[in-house]
Amino acid sequence: MSNVIDFRSASGRRRQVAKPAILSRMFSVEIEQEPEQPACDEGELTVTCQNLRLRQARSRVWRQADATRDYWKARARMEDVIRLAQSHGLPEGDNHRPR
Repeated sequence: MSNVIDFRSASGRRRQVAKPAILSRMFSVEIEQEPEQPACDEGELTVTCQNLRLRQARSRVWRQADATRDYWKARARMEDVIRLAQSHGLPEGDNHRPR
């Protein structure tokens, strides 16, 4: 005789999974916060806010540095490709002076 499991008998029942107590409490708690007041004096700023202001002040210079780096990187790559095309005698290499 074989051991056959009849799954039809369990089709209407679903297993209840208990939620962890910490999650159920976490979603039911309402957090009350006071609106943040802007600091008037630099000394009153949090370290996070001071860092934010420093990053914002540097962002224009950083973008310029990124653009300069990207330009020189692309130019060096282009010169390598031109040199490769010229060394293989491709007509595209004739559009540039020999290096």
